[in-house]
Amino acid sequence: MRATIAFVGCLLALCGEAKAGTIYAELRYAELKLSDGRVLADATVKSFDDLTGNVSVKVGKSLLSVKMAALPDEVQAKLRAMAPEKTPEEKAAAIKREQERLAKAEKARQAQEKRALQKLRKDEDSARRINEKRVEKEMDRERDTPALVLNAAQVRANNYFKTDRIEYDDPEQVPGWSNRWRVKGRAFGGTILSKGSGGSGRGYRDFEIIVEDTGKGSPRILEVNDRL
Repeated sequence: MRATIAFVGCLLALCGEAKAGTIYAELRYAELKLSDGRVLADATVKSFDDLTGNVSVKVGKSLLSVKMAALPDEVQAKLRAMAPEKTPEEKAAAIKREQERLAKAEKARQAQEKRALQKLRKDEDSARRINEKRVEKEMDRERDTPALVLNAAQVRANNYFKTDRIEYDDPEQVPGWSNRWRVKGRAFGGTILSKGSGGSGRGYRDFEIIVEDTGKGSPRILEVNDRL
């Protein structure tokens, strides 16, 4: 019996709290014009919260939430007339709850804004690091390419001429080709005089080697011309 009485007491207390905040209504309108320009056809005001000013309006099968201030003046007057008179203590408690709700909402908004800003900065830092690495890699490639090209040309020239003395000019880019290089040189030695007529009677042979930069660290020989 005591348990039943306690349950009924709690239920009445809850109902009292709901009544203090939420006021149920059943106001039907063929057309409800809002202050923001919207027009709600066949609308029914179902309830409103006299603490927050939120009003629940049923339009068709949808339930919308609008602010009291957006409703026509006559509708606002009817709703306010339905709200029970509050004691000073109830009004103070209602104001405090609303202030706490607004403070909580503002805190959540600031936290969300902070997370968004942190993510933006993280994305910017990531993009900056990626760009810096790309630029650094490109600079390294531009710095290392001539040496790689020259090394590839030296290997080919040594295998081609089979002599101990070969002089090389610095690699130079082929006009019109951003990834092609020309390496000029001169091979010395009696054994090379038998290779065609280019070095006949001179004891050396001028040559040029065209090298392609593949961008993968392994240049490719395209052409060896020893008839200069």
